[in-house]
Amino acid sequence: MALFRAVEYATLGLGFGLIFSTTKIFHFVFGPIYAVASYAMLFFILNMAVPFPLALVMGLAFAVILAVLIQVIFYEPLLNRPNAALPLLITALGIFTIMQQLLALPFGYQSKELPNGLRETLLIQFGSITVTSTQVIVFVIELLVILLTLLLLSKTKFGLVVRAIGSDSDLAETLGSNLIKTRVLVMALGTALSGLAAIGTTMSVGVVSMSMPLAASLVATVAAFIGGMNKHYGPLLGGILLGFAQVFASAFISGTWSEALVYSALLIVILYRPRGLTGSKIGTLE
Repeated sequence: MALFRAVEYATLGLGFGLIFSTTKIFHFVFGPIYAVASYAMLFFILNMAVPFPLALVMGLAFAVILAVLIQVIFYEPLLNRPNAALPLLITALGIFTIMQQLLALPFGYQSKELPNGLRETLLIQFGSITVTSTQVIVFVIELLVILLTLLLLSKTKFGLVVRAIGSDSDLAETLGSNLIKTRVLVMALGTALSGLAAIGTTMSVGVVSMSMPLAASLVATVAAFIGGMNKHYGPLLGGILLGFAQVFASAFISGTWSEALVYSALLIVILYRPRGLTGSKIGTLE
């Protein structure tokens, strides 16, 4: 259902947009860490017999801790150097490749199914549309988390600091903002959003696969750049539009064209609307 896909992509876009706008890092590792949340949850369930609710929390926590370690160990030293954009990009691509291989060591390259008990679900009819109870629950949770994140960013001191650093990090530091602490917290928040989307998708489709890292990185990047990252709702808008467009392309044209549509949307935005639909310069957040 297009609405479910749109909210999933909006969650991804919001997480990626927050990280990029605040740190100015093209965080391509976003995709592998997205997959880590689902694979870690599955590992805890299958190998340690951890109950599902606790395994879900542990999977999210594992992904967040990993992302924070990458931020502190690899990104922060480079951020203090001049002309750091290219070294940061190369570092992110290198970590992306390493993490994909590390994920394959314990799990292999074949898709892994969730245990039967977690794949049992009820069918719900909305007119001519049939959805599962799992999809509805995931949709509601993701929507609530998006709203809470927007409230956090717009109504709290933390959100004010994030917006200030996104607009002008040097000025924000001069006025007393702790750049490193804020960047680490934003990395944790953005990763939590991606992990939530990953686990939600895994619960909806019942499998995890090695295609998840690249797909998530691509979708998050395109959603954020289509919407623009100067306002909170920019990546959300991009994700919603991309989700609807991909589902409609699969339904009315061909499923093989849905992936091509993602690349085409990115190319069109880069060529004709490089600042995104919200209009201001990419890299700022108001």
